[in-house]
Amino acid sequence: ARALWSKPRSSRRGCLPLHSWLGRGLGQLRRPPMVWRALFLAAITSMGSVVAARRLADSDPLQRRGKAPLGHALAQTGAMLAGGFPVNFLLSFQVASACRSADYNGERRVCDDGAKCDCGEDAFFIATPTERTAAIGIADGVGGWRSRGIDAGAFAWELMRHCEAVAEANPPSPPSRVGIDDPVSVLRRAFARLWTVPVPVKGSATACIAQLDRNTGELSVANLGDSGLIVLRNGSVILATEPQHHAFNFPFQIAVMHNGDHGEDGADHADTYTTRVEPGDLIILMTDGVLDNIPVQAIVDELRGLPDADPETISTMIVDAARERSMRKDFDSPFSIAARCAGLDFPRQGKEDDITVVVGRVEA
Repeated sequence: ARALWSKPRSSRRGCLPLHSWLGRGLGQLRRPPMVWRALFLAAITSMGSVVAARRLADSDPLQRRGKAPLGHALAQTGAMLAGGFPVNFLLSFQVASACRSADYNGERRVCDDGAKCDCGEDAFFIATPTERTAAIGIADGVGGWRSRGIDAGAFAWELMRHCEAVAEANPPSPPSRVGIDDPVSVLRRAFARLWTVPVPVKGSATACIAQLDRNTGELSVANLGDSGLIVLRNGSVILATEPQHHAFNFPFQIAVMHNGDHGEDGADHADTYTTRVEPGDLIILMTDGVLDNIPVQAIVDELRGLPDADPETISTMIVDAARERSMRKDFDSPFSIAARCAGLDFPRQGKEDDITVVVGRVEA
């Protein structure tokens, strides 16, 4: 197993496993409990495989919906009792995005190849799911390039396009993760594609990528800089990324410099996170235009009142709320609090910025 040093993992919850109950009854017999457990697991997995093979031989796992046939359920039960996670469960995302450029940026002058005019210098991608993975990502072009005549938004979109292409090329490789690019690898390979062309797009951006293993339910996240992600389950946060800064308002960022060299931060500097997700969980990716204006807890509290809201409604609501707060002069925003903590004389107000949100709801 990969060692993910930076953040906690979620633990699997549930009732006492069936094999524990069986062990209590069978423990009175003479065979050692582990022998009975092994025999039971072999029998139920084998029975599930036979029934599943007969009933599902001609079906496409990517298109199967509704209740799983008995054999499929038995095979999954055997896998779960063996200490694993259901295989071929094929989770995916229902995804929506929303964005709004800051007034000082206006609409983008060039909006081709999928770039959205109203995202300012922000960008995102929503990859077409493969048989094994589903991935989404977000990037925030660093505005400091504007004073040098460089469009950081063009860099952010180029980076996201390459991330999308790499994520969609992830091959199926059940039952192991061999050959599967994790989010750090997706970002690394995407940047390599961007940087090694004869005339690379110059600029820099923060990035946050989330990738779901559709078989195991493992969500892997790579976060570089001060964009971020939260995962919500039944109104509670089960995972939240932390921003990365060299100094106040100077986030980690992946870059192609004026001379064509790469910057000091790379994909391998991203913080990594994992958790197990379930159908109904919400994965929310946000640029700092949201996080600098709305505390995460305020987002969570608002969404508790909208338990059945779809991703489009949620993404639009968060963008509108962040936009409204960014223009206010009468409240202490997360950005203004951080500025004063850094020793700056910053007024209690919002922070104008481009705002982008991508929301994915996990589905079976």
